[in-house]
Amino acid sequence: MTFADASLRRYGSNIITECILQNRLETLPVIQSAEAAWYGDMQRIPLILQVAMQVIISYGCFLEKGLAVHFKIFIIFIILVVLFGEGVTYAELKKAYIETPSPCYRVEKIDHTKVYLKSTAEVCIQTISKIQIEIDKSVKIVYVFTDGKFWKEQTLTEFNLDSINEYMERVDDLKKDLKVPENLHKKEGQEIAEKTYQYYLSKEFQKKLQTETERLKDGIFKNAVKEYYSGSSKEIGKTKGKLLPTERIYIFISSSIPIQTLRNYALALDRLGDPNIVMVMRGFVDGMKHIKPTIKFVGGILRKDPSCDMTKQKCETFRADFQIDPLLFRRYQIAKVPSVVYAADVNVVDVQMSEGLEGNAVVSDYYVLYGDASLEYVLDTMHKEIKSKSIERLLTTLKKGFY
Repeated sequence: MTFADASLRRYGSNIITECILQNRLETLPVIQSAEAAWYGDMQRIPLILQVAMQVIISYGCFLEKGLAVHFKIFIIFIILVVLFGEGVTYAELKKAYIETPSPCYRVEKIDHTKVYLKSTAEVCIQTISKIQIEIDKSVKIVYVFTDGKFWKEQTLTEFNLDSINEYMERVDDLKKDLKVPENLHKKEGQEIAEKTYQYYLSKEFQKKLQTETERLKDGIFKNAVKEYYSGSSKEIGKTKGKLLPTERIYIFISSSIPIQTLRNYALALDRLGDPNIVMVMRGFVDGMKHIKPTIKFVGGILRKDPSCDMTKQKCETFRADFQIDPLLFRRYQIAKVPSVVYAADVNVVDVQMSEGLEGNAVVSDYYVLYGDASLEYVLDTMHKEIKSKSIERLLTTLKKGFY
């Protein structure tokens, strides 16, 4: 509704109100009927006809007093509405989208093919945006004005199912003709990347990495390591002679193994202090529904003093790593426990994922020993077979700790 329409409505309402005040009360029903007709068909009647109706109602109210005259005026009013109102067609509106200079513009008004936009912010991101408008269905092109100034001419964009299908077809046609230039250095890049990765996995590089790690530990991070190991230089000495980063020793266990055997494993791992040597369980004790039995079981292995109650006081524990990983059991085909696996070359893609996952870790040779025996005995037996310098260093550390 335009400003002129709103003014005309207010004017007509004032005329009817004056008419009610100046005429007799018996004219009120007729005037109320006229008023209802006025507001009901206002949108359908041309402006010139609306002005004519005002004159008629004004004439009837101020020059004539009788009820019969008012009734005649009302009949004329209805006839005019029927005659002229039937010829007036409703404007069908459609929803369409237009571009705006930035997301901060809003529609101020629409005058047929002219769309006036007004900025709602002083500072705004200068990027083309889109807003939805309602406009006469016959309009195909609009002229967009921003803050009173002409911006540009636009063809309206209607988003409906047919339009979407049309755009999808156009995209498919463009895809057929679109060709991405071939990377001329693709093969060379792949070869260099593969060589770099293989060098990283090589024992030569891993040894250099291990040496540099030890140097940093003994130099820059010496105090931090001492603090982690309770400030004892004797304890730090026990962490020397570890496995290479690509080597692993898995000790597969279960709650069916005697507790003393498990505690001996924990003591050995504490002396070695190597994160690549871990005890592995297939699953939780008594299933996954209850975690307390597993916590109690692990606590019984790690407590240095078996009589210490961890719920009431702080207890000293062995530094030994535990994992619950059924994938490792499957990867190394572990059928019975206890068993110890030494994997000489494990290359892991994602350290956050299981090393038992086939796609995450590449394993070359590995050795398995079964039976209830000390870790020192197991490693010594393996060393006689495979002559590993890493296992030899572990054995030296264990013997220093026990004797």
